[in-house]
Amino acid sequence: MSRGLPLRRWKLFDYIPNTWALEHVHTQDARFITAVTARQVGKTLTGGIEIDTAMTEPPDEFGRPPSVGVLAPTYEKAELLVKEYEDRIRRAFDENYYQRNSNKHWLRLPHNEAELRWLSGTDPQSVVGYTFSTLITDESQKISDEVWNKIYPTLSVRKARVISFGTPDITPDQ
Repeated sequence: MSRGLPLRRWKLFDYIPNTWALEHVHTQDARFITAVTARQVGKTLTGGIEIDTAMTEPPDEFGRPPSVGVLAPTYEKAELLVKEYEDRIRRAFDENYYQRNSNKHWLRLPHNEAELRWLSGTDPQSVVGYTFSTLITDESQKISDEVWNKIYPTLSVRKARVISFGTPDITPDQ
């Protein structure tokens, strides 16, 4: 667990991680993280902070700025993570710190050219063609295998880090 923690940013955002977020997400340096947990543990808050970490990474080896994706079963669900991030950067800086196009589902940071896109798992074709440096999924258990099969090959282009949040549905058999 050697991943550096952005403590200055956390202080700026008045963020104190809970034990679950610290142990299972923020300190993990694996490329693929599956964070399966219960409801109300702080996935949205944790995801918003991870978006900030990804958006402030340095350019990659080819000089490309960060490209961050948020994928959820619906645009509305994906936007919950985006909103968590946006609220924090707006409070810490101001509305001139970023640009946003809600209709096209993107947010950009002009100072480092980082881009955040949020995607819906309702249409498998809508996830094709993005080369993210980081992908964060929410309610990943509700994203179809067809969507995963479409987005997975593009994750290798930039060796994207993938953080998948999910809460398993309890079935009568359990």
